[in-house]
Amino acid sequence: MPDPRRAALVLGILGCAAAMLPSGTALARPRCPPGSYQPLLDPVGLPFENVRSPSEALALGTNSVTLGVCGTAPATFRTPHHYTRIHAVWPACPGFGRLRLQAFLQAPPRSCKPLVVVMRWGDQTTGRRRALKFEALRLGEP
Repeated sequence: MPDPRRAALVLGILGCAAAMLPSGTALARPRCPPGSYQPLLDPVGLPFENVRSPSEALALGTNSVTLGVCGTAPATFRTPHHYTRIHAVWPACPGFGRLRLQAFLQAPPRSCKPLVVVMRWGDQTTGRRRALKFEALRLGEP
């Protein structure tokens, strides 16, 4: 006759192991859909000048970020609580050199705007570290 305590222990271990396995979308937090953003800067300068359309100034993809003249870079998207944290690095961007971008976006069901962006780079002439913080509004939404 099987021991009931042993059976309960085995079922408990299996239940814990099943809970730790990633189950796809059941544990995933919602993210804002990909879209374009208009930077709220006065005046709009590098890296947003000389782009063909406002939608190319700052665009978030599913796993990448496009930043004006810098082009597209792979990005990590993390949704720890009620916001999405975005991090991307461009090894070489005209006028900046190595450029790092960190952005924060409220996650659904809240609004997916505004996007708060912090860009960091090393000044190519003085070698000093520089940073720029700004907001960007989603294009095509009221």
